[in-house]
Amino acid sequence: GVAIAVAFASLERDLIRFLKGDHPGGRSIDLLLEEEVRHAEMFDRLAAHFQAGSEPPPDTFRRLNEIQNPEHRRYLFWLHCLFFEELTVWIYDALARDENIQPTWLAAHRLHAREETQHVLTDSAYLELSTLDTATRTQLSRAFVLYVDAHIDAFFGIASKGRHLRDLPLFDEVLRHRAFARTRTHAPYLATLGARRDAKLVGPPLDLLAEP
Repeated sequence: GVAIAVAFASLERDLIRFLKGDHPGGRSIDLLLEEEVRHAEMFDRLAAHFQAGSEPPPDTFRRLNEIQNPEHRRYLFWLHCLFFEELTVWIYDALARDENIQPTWLAAHRLHAREETQHVLTDSAYLELSTLDTATRTQLSRAFVLYVDAHIDAFFGIASKGRHLRDLPLFDEVLRHRAFARTRTHAPYLATLGARRDAKLVGPPLDLLAEP
């Protein structure tokens, strides 16, 4: 619980920084910002309640800031955001089936998931509105899938242990669970990874891939 609370608060703040600094405003963005600020504050309070240490969570979204091409950077940001927000919805679904879950922890994830269910619609809409051509979208979504595969621990606030998403039970959930439906739509390479779990699939670093 501690690691997730710290990681989620950090990820929410990364999202907020991106939206404030690298995206045009608008009603949907303003509402998204307002709710993400509230989410970050909620997970900060939970982390404090659990007496979390000061160790910073692993980097995830912030690596996207290194990408020079603004259109590529925004597209990859919305893909990461979509996966993260669908992941939080899935986490609530999993927690809700646990009869022994701590009530306050479950209530926090219930509130978070309810609003994130709306946010995934915004994420998906911005991906669909991208002017990038199909070939570029395919290239970027492949890089996204391979990055998440190699850095899944960071989404849970865990220092990397060399694990890959493809080797975890979570990957079957990503491939099938309704919570990840839009991630599968915008990152079809997930299906390729699912069919080739034993293959050595690698891709260039996100910042090199997306240079102008």
